[in-house]
This record gives sequence, C-alpha cells and structure tokens, in this order.
Amino acid sequence: MAKRINTTSYNFQQPDITYDKFQAKLTAFLLKEDNTRFTLTAEEKTKLTNANNEWTLQYGLSADKSTRTPVVVLAKNKARKALSDILRLLVRKHIGNNDTIDSATRESLGLTVKDVVPSEKHIPNFKIVLVAESQAGGTIILRMKYSENGSRREIPKGADGFEIYQLMDEISTDNKDYRFVAIASKNPYKIYFTDTIFIGRKVSFVVRFYNTKGETGTWSNFVTAVII
Repeated sequence: MAKRINTTSYNFQQPDITYDKFQAKLTAFLLKEDNTRFTLTAEEKTKLTNANNEWTLQYGLSADKSTRTPVVVLAKNKARKALSDILRLLVRKHIGNNDTIDSATRESLGLTVKDVVPSEKHIPNFKIVLVAESQAGGTIILRMKYSENGSRREIPKGADGFEIYQLMDEISTDNKDYRFVAIASKNPYKIYFTDTIFIGRKVSFVVRFYNTKGETGTWSNFVTAVII
C-alpha cells in the first residue's frame, strides 16, 4: 500500500484551543534551524512567522473575555485561515513527499497519514477556464470553470484540488514566469493582498489540477486583475 498525507482534515478543522497546540508544534518543526531534511526560503520563514504571530495575538485577544469583541473574533478567524493556508502549502512542499520524514514523525506533528490503494483514476484532462474578479480591500476571487464537469464547482474525480501560480506587475503567457503560491480545495478561491502597497498593482494567475499521486493537469488560461 502507498502512503499519502492528508492535511485537509482533523487538526486543521479542530476548535481553536486544539488548533493552537497543533499549529504551534507544526510551526516550530518547520522553522527549526538545524533541520537538514528541508530548507525553507527566507520568504517562507517570514510569511510563516508573521502568520503565526498574528494568529497568536488575535487568538489571545479572542480568548480573553475583556478583549473579546465581534471585530476581534473576525480578525482571529482571518488570522487562522491565513496561517492554515501557509501551513498547508509548506507541508505539501516540504513534508508531503519528503522521504526523509517518516510516518511516525508526521503523526507526531498531528498530520493524518493514511494507507491507501492507488486509484485507477488519473488526473482529469479538463481545460480549465480561469476567471479573476477584483474586490475592494485587496481581495481577488479566482473562479475555475471546466465544461466537462458541467456547472458544478466540485473538484472532479482524479484531482485533489488546484495549484495556483502568480505573477506580480507583469503579464505573461509563459507558465515558467509564474511562482507557485497556494493550493485550493475550494472553488471559487479568494486571495488577499492586505498591505496597501499592493493597491493599484496588477497580478496575473494561472492554475492547474493536482493530486496526491504527484500528477498535474493541463494549464488554464492566464488572467490578470488589478488589486483595488
């Protein structure tokens, strides 16, 4: 039987008090300086550290009755989503297919490891039509359509989600110019540019299907939106 790692369930969906312990252990493991089994880039370390700090701050405020308000709860939920997004991304990139990290280590980090029989279903060869919509506040909504799947938004059989690639300030039709930024298991998918330095800038995207067997689908069309 083949092993695969599932980071979309269990601890990522647990109540805040359980999630906080889980993320703290996983974050510490990813940032460990003497870990020679993988190397986070400086950008990845900064993003993870900032997301962890924001979650810790907002979670602390929301857990304290004297500071808990609807605005604080909203900020806490947003911080949790941002941290979960970067953790999922780093787990998939540095742990998911890393042969130097055994199942016992993954399980100790709270990552679910399942024994599965490889599916006969291969990555779908659907042509994805990608649409980008700008919303105020620095939000870009990506909508993935594929005619072979009708009007449904569900991820088709053989795929586990979408890989999202991004290019700032330029327009290109060469996928090699794009940088992998996220995986999405939901359609549509929202990307947030919260820093005001992004307002007015152009951002381009291209996506494709992926699955846990390491297969990827054909590239979608390229789209460009203005951050507002």
